[in-house]
Amino acid sequence: MAVELRSKTPVDHEPEYALQLAGVTKTFSGFFALKDVSLTVRPGEIQAIIGPNGAGKSTLFASVAAEIAVDGGSVAILGHATSKKDPSSLVQLGLSRAFQVARIYPSMTVFENIMIAVLGIERLRPTSLGRRVGTFFAPRRLLSARVVQAATETGLEDVLSYRAGAISHGDKKRLELAMALCMEPKVLLLDEPTAGMSPEETESTVALLKKLHNDRRLTMLITEHDLSVVYALSDRIAVLNRGAIIANGLPDEIRRNSEVARVYMGGGGVKS
Repeated sequence: MAVELRSKTPVDHEPEYALQLAGVTKTFSGFFALKDVSLTVRPGEIQAIIGPNGAGKSTLFASVAAEIAVDGGSVAILGHATSKKDPSSLVQLGLSRAFQVARIYPSMTVFENIMIAVLGIERLRPTSLGRRVGTFFAPRRLLSARVVQAATETGLEDVLSYRAGAISHGDKKRLELAMALCMEPKVLLLDEPTAGMSPEETESTVALLKKLHNDRRLTMLITEHDLSVVYALSDRIAVLNRGAIIANGLPDEIRRNSEVARVYMGGGGVKS
């Protein structure tokens, strides 16, 4: 009998929006971190979220990932409302996330880190069959092949045996990306994907994300302080200020927007 390891929650047809926020509001001690935020992202688009420090970007990401509950409005991933779901349920729907500071296991090897992600998604698949691996059922050779595939996609194939804490900063970010890809996402959240990188690492990461987007037809939601990265990657850019979206449009429209220039760059223009 053939073993199917790549099953997901079935979707009858592709929804119009991969991600949809409608009137999302979140307060902390009476302070509006998000205020009536509405945003739609179509399948396969790369949407950037930018804004000054404290604008609400991190709260927006946490709301999308169901890490915090919103006080008002709604969030939907691939047509599924997420208000009563936890983060693991969103993985089953097709959402993965990479953080500003890479969340890896530094004392374990690169291979072991990616294998943890592979086993994690297998745990969410009750129909997986095959040889028992820990508390999971799956053919060991297929699990290992998926680790190597994710490492190869992200340029880590030569450091699989290295301890994760010993690899470069850029490779740590790639490792977390490889772990996210093992979840077989349709929507990928990227929080500061080039933070702390050298110019060479940044250029390489932008090229990698473009390739992954094209090869996997990923929908991406990114937040990033480096505007050259934002303009290089994004189909659309939304600008947050004091918890509200003040502009959302094509990169050239954001460059020319006088209100964005005023609040985001002190009137100096929004340049790459």
